[in-house]
Amino acid sequence: MEFPGDQLVHRLSQVSHIIIKVGTGILTPHIDSPENYFSILANEVAAIIKTGRKAIIVTSGAVGYGRRMYSASGDDIVSRQALASLGQGLLIETWRKSFEKQGLKAAQILLTRADFNHQTHFNNMRNTLDRLLEWNCVPIINENDAVAIAELKLGDNDTLSAAIAALYSRSLLILLTTAPGYLENQRLIPFLSEVGETQMKHAGGAAAGGTGGMRTKMVAARKILQAGQMMNISSGTDASIIQRIMRADSVGTWVFDPDTYSTLSARKRWLLHNKHPRAKLILDNGAVQALRSKPVSLLSVGIDSVVGNFSKGDAVELLDQQKTPFARGIAQIDSFQLQKLVSSEDRPRGLEVVHRDNLVLLQDQDY
Repeated sequence: MEFPGDQLVHRLSQVSHIIIKVGTGILTPHIDSPENYFSILANEVAAIIKTGRKAIIVTSGAVGYGRRMYSASGDDIVSRQALASLGQGLLIETWRKSFEKQGLKAAQILLTRADFNHQTHFNNMRNTLDRLLEWNCVPIINENDAVAIAELKLGDNDTLSAAIAALYSRSLLILLTTAPGYLENQRLIPFLSEVGETQMKHAGGAAAGGTGGMRTKMVAARKILQAGQMMNISSGTDASIIQRIMRADSVGTWVFDPDTYSTLSARKRWLLHNKHPRAKLILDNGAVQALRSKPVSLLSVGIDSVVGNFSKGDAVELLDQQKTPFARGIAQIDSFQLQKLVSSEDRPRGLEVVHRDNLVLLQDQDY
């Protein structure tokens, strides 16, 4: 497809929130003398805010900063958590000083998966972010690596930044990385309107010291596309690239569907990024086909079995007969009530378990 320059300019004119994720490979070279790079990036962000838009930073680098303070040879989970604890304070202080020069205040927010999976935590996080942005502060977000074990981790900051972008329907996600963008056979692809098997095949893993890589960026791109949002993957070696991106230059790789914008509600975007719902519902073939073919609600009669415990209002994952996840939804009854219904030979056929407005289909198992 030809690069959609006119559509890109129009879409950018509608953007209200800019989420900038800065990868480990970009920040690590500046650990010993961070002032210049951070200051340039802060200046770029200040220019965005002057246009009336809001800006959020998702930052890596806590472990790298920890190693600057304490030369530890271990790379086990406990050592990395301890290094993150050492480095996080220095990292946020570097950001704080850089934005202070621009007359802006930086606010630290440390998150784990639970803050996205639990509806109350999620709402509190959103309210805090909104108030900070209302005050024209710059939220600096990182995963809470000092305490997050595998069960609590989001996995990488590509996943985290995409989840933050999902909070705002008219957001632009910018992923600054060591690569010039998404490459196929060493050739930069300037525009993607879909991400399929070809893109996943060409996407590589993380560079040394990182946790994501191009593959996690492509998984994030799928979610952005499904939500009708947009993102850009570019080299962050030059911090001043942000203004080129905001001018709609053909820089890096742009990801958006020119024909779709914000098709999912805020609740469905939350479900899309809620990677680990509290329980699973295994459906019969008829229910799976019905949900995949048209926007309908899930009724109790279509549920074969219930795996795990959940309360009313919790997110649940919907599986087909092969135990493959294909959708997520918000339960309207708890697992105890539903288990009784599923076990009953005379269950109410029309009882609504997940309303269609609270249900989102997944594109593939990468979710």
